[in-house]
Amino acid sequence: MEIYLVGGAVRDELLGIPVHEQDWVVVGATPKELLKQGYRTVGNDFPVFLHPDTGEEYALARTERKSGHGYNGFTFYTSPDVSLEQDLIRRDLTINAIAKDNNGKLIDPYHGQDDLEKKLLRHISPAFSEDPLRVLRVARFAAKLNKHGFRIATETLSTMKQIGSCGELNHLTPERVWQEWDKALTTSNPAVFITSLISCDALAILSPELDQYIKNTSSSNQTPLNALDLSAELELSSPIRFASLLAPLGIAFQGDQTQNILKKICTQLKTPKTFQDTALIATILFPALENINTLTTKEFLELLDKTDFFRRTERFWDAVKACNCNLNNHQRITAILEEISRNLDTLNISELVNKGWKGKELGNAIHEERGRIIEKLLNRD
Repeated sequence: MEIYLVGGAVRDELLGIPVHEQDWVVVGATPKELLKQGYRTVGNDFPVFLHPDTGEEYALARTERKSGHGYNGFTFYTSPDVSLEQDLIRRDLTINAIAKDNNGKLIDPYHGQDDLEKKLLRHISPAFSEDPLRVLRVARFAAKLNKHGFRIATETLSTMKQIGSCGELNHLTPERVWQEWDKALTTSNPAVFITSLISCDALAILSPELDQYIKNTSSSNQTPLNALDLSAELELSSPIRFASLLAPLGIAFQGDQTQNILKKICTQLKTPKTFQDTALIATILFPALENINTLTTKEFLELLDKTDFFRRTERFWDAVKACNCNLNNHQRITAILEEISRNLDTLNISELVNKGWKGKELGNAIHEERGRIIEKLLNRD
């Protein structure tokens, strides 16, 4: 039995990137042997085991054969006679197919080290086209490694286009699509993930509305893609990054149309509710913040009500951060909103209750007092 460190851990170590998790492949062993040594089995599709001490994943060397559509359309074969080279060739990119033995020796049958030097994301074999999820994975690696100068090889980009044109992307479940989106949003250049999907015509298949929106806004100097990368540079949370991309929807479309487009995009990508809610508030805020100097007291109050400012303040400020990534005068806008928020906090609702207001009348009284506070600030010299 031989054990090798494989995949991203080897790649990142060679690139000088911190390694956060390690994956291992076991050659020449059976499930029974690993179980006897205390490994715990996980997964039903193929034999993967957790190390009894570290909890890291150890997978038996395996080969695979296409047997259906999509990410799960494969039949796997594991046996002690499956070689390390056979296991590595089923992987996606050459740079992810480098292994290291327990003596530190690198095994690189598909020239991944050469592509690390050339800064190329190159697929290993024609079998790459059998798994449509690899289109998103390569786009994600392009985003992750962009700051290191990596680009997608021409032949790999061509293969990615072919995967889309033959309909395989339509067989991906939204859940799997979102997993790649979620990981891509955490990279330092998430916009590259999107531009990579556009360059191979994949985004138009996965989310036609998002594809059209990005293309329609790409001609301006300050695009949603710029805002997305800025949100990553500021190390904002993933829901805020997603919202920064979609905040200008409130300008590109109007009223209910904005909400309908946003809902379609979020449904297509299977986004969690936190992401959708933050993006929705951002689309409402963005047009107003662009014209903050012209807002009346009534419009300010309506804006705060529409964005649920008084009940979900934290989400409101997350949406403001998303909008700010798209706005040139964001510091001044934030200062205005913060001052209004501070002054609204001085409103003593208990005093209104003590005056005898209750129910709907109390709500009206609170609304009027908030209006007076905002009016005073807006009319200040």
